Amino acid sequence: MDRAWRAHWVVRQARQKGTAPAGLNGDVVAERHVALNWLTGFQNDRDTPWDATDTPT
Repeated sequence: MDRAWRAHWVVRQARQKGTAPAGLNGDVVAERHVALNWLTGFQNDRDTPWDATDTPT
């Protein structure tokens, strides 16, 4: 979980700077983070739909 959070942080920081992170596909990283948060219910209710899952980073 920590690795997904850190990768998503790198992607968000790179996007703010207008660059692409080396070796990371930002869309895949973001979707993986959403999936992990949805599966574990991290900071979301169990009834939260997939497309409403939060990924605080």
